[in-house]
Amino acid sequence: MNPIHSKILGLFLGLTFLSASAQAMTSFSKDGFDITVEPVVGYQFTHSGASSGTGMLIYGARVTAGSKLLSAEAEYTHGSNTTVTGSPEQTIKTDQDAAKLGLLSSPSLTNWLNFLARAGGQASRQKVVTTQSGTSTTDDGKWDLDPYAGVGLQGALGSQISLNAEVTYVVDDWSHWNKNDIQTTFSVKMNVNAF
Repeated sequence: MNPIHSKILGLFLGLTFLSASAQAMTSFSKDGFDITVEPVVGYQFTHSGASSGTGMLIYGARVTAGSKLLSAEAEYTHGSNTTVTGSPEQTIKTDQDAAKLGLLSSPSLTNWLNFLARAGGQASRQKVVTTQSGTSTTDDGKWDLDPYAGVGLQGALGSQISLNAEVTYVVDDWSHWNKNDIQTTFSVKMNVNAF
């Protein structure tokens, strides 16, 4: 495994279990209606060509309200990436903020495993700071609105904790499918009513 990928995986797992141990997620249920808040940690890969692209760690939170069959979801994530290129050396720091609003369905496959499907719209903005020869330029970017769709699995670890693993596709460019964003995220759900 690539050393960078192993570091990212270690960071994912550490943040995921830290979130669970800190009880950062809460879930409240009444008569089949749930309101859930959960931390989200993931990795976003943005294609810049047929075989290349850039990646960044993303983190944030998601709120859902509704039933297992259909819930409304709102999610906010922030990501950051720094790359060094060229000669003379050029440093490019990218910060991305993204807010999603959509629908989530999580029907049960077994007693401990749920299928996840989500779709909606995302508003995102990238701020790019380029530094070369001691001079920096900043592009604050503009907010873009794009549709997204994703699938995943949610596995229960006892009655209190569930782990989610998801892949979400964000359509940035309808004419160049190889330049759209792929987000892989992990999250932890903790049901405080079960304690």
